[in-house]
Amino acid sequence: MKYVIDTSSFTQAHRAYYSFKIAPTFWNFLDEQFKCKTITSIDKVYDEIKRGKDKLYEWICLDGIKSNLIDTKKEPGILQHYGNLMQWANGIERLKQNARDEFATFENADPWIVCCAMHYELIVVSQETLSPFSKSRIFIPDVCEAFSIRHINTFEFLEDIGFKM
Repeated sequence: MKYVIDTSSFTQAHRAYYSFKIAPTFWNFLDEQFKCKTITSIDKVYDEIKRGKDKLYEWICLDGIKSNLIDTKKEPGILQHYGNLMQWANGIERLKQNARDEFATFENADPWIVCCAMHYELIVVSQETLSPFSKSRIFIPDVCEAFSIRHINTFEFLEDIGFKM
């Protein structure tokens, strides 16, 4: 595995520019990358997508994808990183308490994505952007920067991996 993909990359591609009807090549490519274990995601991302009960949910349920998701509860090292991230978040003075609370919500995939990247030395792929002065939310790229983890967006990922339509 080299990349761990956040919910935002899947949902924005599905809703905005790579719908299943107009870009099946994109989704077939991701399916193959999951099967080859070049990319992965996590159980929490699956849970977030499941709430939509749409074509994206049907896609992520495919055997080659769902069976290659990281189960965040089964790896003690990931849990240790999670504790470190929570300590870091609680130490950011500019944040409102609700930002810390949202980040620490067990169902929130964001910190778990970063923990998996830390544990397995993966590149994080998300559509979020740096927001170092945000008081109301903790963004994945800010966490990645704080912990020296490479973060790229979907298009950088596609270029990096050599995808062509």
